Amino acid sequence: VLLESTGLSDLSWDDDADAPRCTLLGAAQQVDEAERRLRRAMTHCQWGVSEAKVLSLLAQKPCASAKLLLSPTVPSLAQGVWHLSAAKGRVTLGSAKSNDVLVPGALMSRQHALFELETERGALYILDVSTNGTFLNGHRLPKNGKVALCHGDELVFPEPSASGAGAKPVLGEFGFMVNLEFG
Repeated sequence: VLLESTGLSDLSWDDDADAPRCTLLGAAQQVDEAERRLRRAMTHCQWGVSEAKVLSLLAQKPCASAKLLLSPTVPSLAQGVWHLSAAKGRVTLGSAKSNDVLVPGALMSRQHALFELETERGALYILDVSTNGTFLNGHRLPKNGKVALCHGDELVFPEPSASGAGAKPVLGEFGFMVNLEFG
C-alpha cells in the first residue's frame, strides 16, 4: 500500500523487536511522503490498531463522503446514522439537546466530542472537548487533538452512575461501536 500510494521504488522491513526499521527507496519527495504517512499511522494507532486502520492511514485515499453508524453498547443509548460530506462534515456529541448525538449522564459534558470528516485525507476524526474524557479502544483521547476513527473502534465514556462532587470517571461499557463506510 505504501509503495502504491507514494510511488516509492522499494521498501524493506526489519522486524527486530527492540528497534524495528523500515528502509524507503525513491525520490526525496516520495520518501518524505512515505515517512509522513508512517508517522501518521504510528500516531493514530496509539488508540487501537487493526490491519484495516493501518492500511487506511497509509493509503490516505480521498473520499467524497462517509456513513457513520454508532451502535450503542447499552440500552440507554440510541443508535444513530449520519451521512457526512464536504458540505456537512461534522457531527456533535454530548449531553445538551442541541447535539446530533445525545448522550445523557452526570459525567458527560454539554458538548463532549466532535466527529469531523476530512475528505482530502479520507478519514473521519474524533475530537475530545470534554471535561471527563472520551476513550477510544480503552485509551483516553488527547485533549483537543484529533484521532482517526476506523470501522470497529469502540468509543466509551465515563459511566453515568459515577456522579457526585469529586467523583472519578468510571469506565465500563457505556458507549458505542463505530461502524464506518467511506464513499
